[in-house]
Amino acid sequence: MYLDVKKKIRKKASIIKNKCVACGTCLDVCPKNAIKIVEGVFAEVDEDKCIGCSICSKECPPSIIEMVAKEEVF
Repeated sequence: MYLDVKKKIRKKASIIKNKCVACGTCLDVCPKNAIKIVEGVFAEVDEDKCIGCSICSKECPPSIIEMVAKEEVF
């Protein structure tokens, strides 16, 4: 039987962890609380919560958050 698989490309935030200074700016501006600081060392994005608004990437002081295309299947 043939199943119709639908795919959609969405942008999600991606943090360059080894350059993150854990300043917390991204946490403060994220409208969905999709970012957390891990062990006080770097920020990490919860892709399930990220809506791809790019506010965090625009506000990041060291400019280390990129918006990356991700394929979603639904």
